[in-house]
Amino acid sequence: MIEMKSPSLAINSHDVGYPNYMMWHTIAAPRGYSPLEMVSAIIGANSRALISTRSKLLNIVINCHASRGSLYIGGIGQIPLEMSNVVVFSALKKLNIGTIWLVACDAARKDLGERLCAALAVASGCKVVASDTDQQVSGWDAFQLGIGNIDDFEGNVFVFNAAGAKSRINPKRDIDTVA
Repeated sequence: MIEMKSPSLAINSHDVGYPNYMMWHTIAAPRGYSPLEMVSAIIGANSRALISTRSKLLNIVINCHASRGSLYIGGIGQIPLEMSNVVVFSALKKLNIGTIWLVACDAARKDLGERLCAALAVASGCKVVASDTDQQVSGWDAFQLGIGNIDDFEGNVFVFNAAGAKSRINPKRDIDTVA
Protein backbone atom coordinates (compact mmCIF):
# COMPACT_ATOMS: atom_id res chain seq x y z
CA MET A 1 0.00 0.00 0.00
CA ILE A 2 1.20 3.53 -0.82
CA GLU A 3 0.00 6.31 1.50
CA MET A 4 -0.49 9.68 -0.17
CA LYS A 5 0.14 12.98 1.56
CA SER A 6 -2.92 15.21 1.63
CA PRO A 7 -4.55 17.06 0.00
CA SER A 8 -4.79 14.56 -2.83
CA LEU A 9 -7.34 13.99 -5.57
CA ALA A 10 -8.58 10.66 -6.97
CA ILE A 11 -10.41 10.47 -10.30
CA ASN A 12 -12.02 7.06 -10.88
CA SER A 13 -13.44 6.15 -14.29
CA HIS A 14 -16.98 4.77 -14.15
CA ASP A 15 -15.90 1.50 -15.77
CA VAL A 16 -12.99 0.41 -13.58
CA GLY A 17 -13.64 -2.36 -11.13
CA TYR A 18 -13.15 -2.28 -7.40
CA PRO A 19 -11.46 -0.47 -5.77
CA ASN A 20 -12.36 3.10 -6.46
CA TYR A 21 -9.64 5.06 -4.72
CA MET A 22 -10.65 7.67 -2.14
CA MET A 23 -8.57 10.74 -1.34
CA TRP A 24 -9.11 14.14 0.29
CA HIS A 25 -11.30 14.82 -2.76
CA THR A 26 -12.65 12.07 -5.02
CA ILE A 27 -14.35 12.31 -8.41
CA ALA A 28 -16.41 9.58 -10.06
CA ALA A 29 -15.80 10.26 -13.75
CA PRO A 30 -18.96 9.50 -15.74
CA ARG A 31 -19.09 7.89 -19.16
CA GLY A 32 -17.74 10.29 -21.75
CA TYR A 33 -15.66 12.36 -19.28
CA SER A 34 -13.19 14.19 -21.48
CA PRO A 35 -9.55 15.12 -20.89
CA LEU A 36 -10.59 18.80 -20.80
CA GLU A 37 -13.23 18.08 -18.14
CA MET A 38 -10.58 16.23 -16.12
CA VAL A 39 -8.19 19.19 -16.27
CA SER A 40 -11.00 21.56 -15.23
CA ALA A 41 -11.84 19.29 -12.29
CA ILE A 42 -8.18 19.17 -11.22
CA ILE A 43 -7.98 22.98 -11.33
CA GLY A 44 -11.18 23.22 -9.26
CA ALA A 45 -9.95 20.70 -6.69
CA ASN A 46 -6.64 22.54 -6.45
CA SER A 47 -8.50 25.82 -5.77
CA ARG A 48 -10.53 24.12 -3.02
CA ALA A 49 -7.33 22.67 -1.54
CA LEU A 50 -5.67 26.09 -1.47
CA ILE A 51 -8.69 27.64 0.26
CA SER A 52 -9.40 24.90 2.79
CA THR A 53 -5.94 23.49 3.54
CA ARG A 54 -3.62 26.28 2.35
CA SER A 55 -1.82 23.69 0.22
CA LYS A 56 -1.80 22.86 -3.47
CA LEU A 57 -2.81 19.33 -4.48
CA LEU A 58 0.06 17.03 -3.65
CA ASN A 59 -1.14 13.99 -5.60
CA ILE A 60 -3.57 13.26 -8.42
CA VAL A 61 -4.54 9.60 -8.79
CA ILE A 62 -6.05 8.72 -12.18
CA ASN A 63 -7.77 5.33 -12.07
CA CYS A 64 -8.87 4.21 -15.53
CA HIS A 65 -8.22 1.76 -18.33
CA ALA A 66 -5.27 2.30 -20.67
CA SER A 67 -4.20 0.87 -23.99
CA ARG A 68 -1.45 1.69 -26.49
CA GLY A 69 -0.71 5.20 -25.31
CA SER A 70 -4.29 6.13 -24.44
CA LEU A 71 -5.96 6.70 -21.04
CA TYR A 72 -9.73 6.15 -21.00
CA ILE A 73 -10.92 8.24 -18.03
CA GLY A 74 -14.38 8.55 -19.63
CA GLY A 75 -14.53 4.85 -20.37
CA ILE A 76 -13.36 2.55 -23.11
CA GLY A 77 -14.61 3.75 -26.49
CA GLN A 78 -14.82 7.37 -25.35
CA ILE A 79 -12.41 10.26 -26.04
CA PRO A 80 -9.12 9.14 -24.48
CA LEU A 81 -6.23 11.18 -23.21
CA GLU A 82 -3.57 10.64 -25.88
CA MET A 83 -0.76 12.43 -27.68
CA SER A 84 -3.17 14.48 -29.79
CA ASN A 85 -4.80 16.17 -26.78
CA VAL A 86 -2.34 15.87 -23.88
CA VAL A 87 -1.61 19.59 -24.35
CA VAL A 88 -4.80 20.36 -22.33
CA PHE A 89 -2.74 19.46 -19.23
CA SER A 90 -0.54 22.53 -19.85
CA ALA A 91 -3.18 24.49 -17.89
CA LEU A 92 -1.76 22.80 -14.76
CA LYS A 93 1.84 23.88 -15.29
CA LYS A 94 1.55 27.26 -13.59
CA LEU A 95 -0.20 25.70 -10.56
CA ASN A 96 2.86 23.74 -9.39
CA ILE A 97 0.74 20.70 -8.49
CA GLY A 98 2.40 17.56 -7.11
CA THR A 99 2.62 14.06 -8.58
CA ILE A 100 0.21 12.46 -11.09
CA TRP A 101 -0.26 8.72 -10.43
CA LEU A 102 -1.54 6.61 -13.33
CA VAL A 103 -2.87 3.39 -11.78
CA ALA A 104 -4.05 2.14 -15.17
CA CYS A 105 -2.84 -1.14 -16.65
CA ASP A 106 0.11 -0.74 -19.01
CA ALA A 107 0.13 3.07 -18.71
CA ALA A 108 3.91 3.15 -19.20
CA ARG A 109 4.18 0.18 -21.58
CA LYS A 110 7.00 0.67 -24.08
CA ASP A 111 6.89 3.21 -26.88
CA LEU A 112 3.35 4.66 -26.95
CA GLY A 113 2.75 4.44 -23.19
CA GLU A 114 6.14 5.88 -22.34
CA ARG A 115 5.65 8.70 -24.85
CA LEU A 116 2.25 9.60 -23.39
CA CYS A 117 3.58 9.57 -19.82
CA ALA A 118 6.53 11.77 -20.81
CA ALA A 119 4.26 14.16 -22.74
CA LEU A 120 1.85 14.35 -19.78
CA ALA A 121 4.75 15.21 -17.46
CA VAL A 122 6.06 17.91 -19.81
CA ALA A 123 2.63 19.43 -20.46
CA SER A 124 1.57 19.49 -16.80
CA GLY A 125 4.94 20.25 -15.22
CA CYS A 126 4.23 17.38 -12.80
CA LYS A 127 6.02 14.14 -12.05
CA VAL A 128 4.06 11.24 -13.56
CA VAL A 129 4.26 7.78 -11.98
CA ALA A 130 3.12 4.71 -13.93
CA SER A 131 3.82 1.01 -14.44
CA ASP A 132 4.48 -1.01 -17.58
CA THR A 133 2.18 -3.96 -16.83
CA ASP A 134 -1.33 -4.99 -15.78
CA GLN A 135 -2.44 -3.74 -12.35
CA GLN A 136 -4.47 -5.88 -9.97
CA VAL A 137 -6.08 -5.33 -6.59
CA SER A 138 -8.04 -8.07 -4.95
CA GLY A 139 -9.21 -9.50 -1.68
CA TRP A 140 -7.91 -8.18 1.59
CA ASP A 141 -5.55 -5.66 -0.08
CA ALA A 142 -8.48 -3.85 -1.69
CA PHE A 143 -10.52 -3.91 1.51
CA GLN A 144 -7.72 -2.34 3.57
CA LEU A 145 -6.98 0.65 1.33
CA GLY A 146 -9.19 3.24 3.01
CA ILE A 147 -8.92 6.96 2.35
CA GLY A 148 -5.61 8.35 1.12
CA ASN A 149 -4.03 5.11 -0.12
CA ILE A 150 -3.43 3.28 -3.36
CA ASP A 151 -2.29 -0.30 -3.72
CA ASP A 152 1.27 -1.21 -4.68
CA PHE A 153 2.13 -1.29 -8.36
CA GLU A 154 2.81 -4.47 -10.28
CA GLY A 155 5.69 -4.57 -12.78
CA ASN A 156 8.32 -1.93 -13.32
CA VAL A 157 7.40 1.49 -11.94
CA PHE A 158 8.69 4.66 -13.58
CA VAL A 159 8.64 8.35 -12.87
CA PHE A 160 8.66 10.83 -15.73
CA ASN A 161 9.92 14.26 -14.68
CA ALA A 162 8.78 17.65 -15.94
CA ALA A 163 11.38 17.44 -18.72
CA GLY A 164 9.98 14.06 -19.81
CA ALA A 165 12.95 11.97 -18.65
CA LYS A 166 12.11 8.47 -17.37
CA SER A 167 13.63 6.73 -14.33
CA ARG A 168 12.78 3.39 -12.75
CA ILE A 169 11.77 3.93 -9.12
CA ASN A 170 10.44 2.53 -5.87
CA PRO A 171 7.42 4.85 -5.37
CA LYS A 172 7.39 4.38 -1.58
CA ARG A 173 10.96 5.62 -1.32
CA ASP A 174 11.56 7.89 -4.31
CA ILE A 175 8.49 10.16 -4.48
CA ASP A 176 8.24 13.05 -2.02
CA THR A 177 4.43 13.33 -2.07
CA VAL A 178 3.91 10.01 -0.24
CA ALA A 179 3.79 9.69 3.53
